[in-house]
Amino acid sequence: MCSNKQANKLLLCYISAVRAEVEFDAEHDFIVVGGGSAGCMVASRLSEIPDFDVLLLEAGGKPPLTSKMPATPVLIMFTENDWSYFT
Repeated sequence: MCSNKQANKLLLCYISAVRAEVEFDAEHDFIVVGGGSAGCMVASRLSEIPDFDVLLLEAGGKPPLTSKMPATPVLIMFTENDWSYFT
């Protein structure tokens, strides 16, 4: 999670994996796609300028409870929650 002094200028929007249409009636100067370490940093720096409205989009819904318990993240491997990411 990213945080800064201008948190009210930074809108975190979590898009659910379930397909849904979301309508925004606001305009933004910048839309940052991806809330990883770089995306949060870019959105944070942009939001430091008072005249900029920044929208940060992050994919996914709430993580399953098993991802927060020690030794249980292996239970979500090879499910829709691991994004099929391999290293």
